[in-house]
Amino acid sequence: MQRVGCDLKIGSTKKIDVCGVCGGDGTSCTQPLYQWEIAPMSLCSVTCGGGYKMAMPTCRNRVTGVDVEESLCNASSRPEPTVVQCNTHLCPPKWVTDDWRSCSKLCGGGIRERVVVCAEESNGAKNKVPDEACRGVRPKNQEPCNVQECPKWVVGEWSGVSVGLPPSKQ
Repeated sequence: MQRVGCDLKIGSTKKIDVCGVCGGDGTSCTQPLYQWEIAPMSLCSVTCGGGYKMAMPTCRNRVTGVDVEESLCNASSRPEPTVVQCNTHLCPPKWVTDDWRSCSKLCGGGIRERVVVCAEESNGAKNKVPDEACRGVRPKNQEPCNVQECPKWVVGEWSGVSVGLPPSKQ
């Protein structure tokens, strides 16, 4: 089996030097082989409407683009982590509902209501838009509640007098 050098010739023993040069002797470097690059490290905080993601410095081989140990890069030139905006496009309008209000009756069938609006979200703020802009069925803004029957007093026949009570307590 014959070897192939970095020059892609069979039988060649040429190797890439520390400067990234095939067959070089390591003296041709004008830039360090390893350098800091900012790389996105996190997913965007939202899928639309404007979010943020963290970008961290990483030490990379300038020639191959492969991440390497941080100790190979110059620590004094390490850039600070940064936060970058992402997914700045508008979110599609959607139905937004408030919490249900209290029921109009404690028993016997009441109605509870809530606010339902079609809204567009951008940078965490919701802006009302016409209902026609929203897709899907509009959620209910009213529903029945406390449908159980109300308790009733039932009047029965008088019972007999208990023995031992004075006449004023009967």
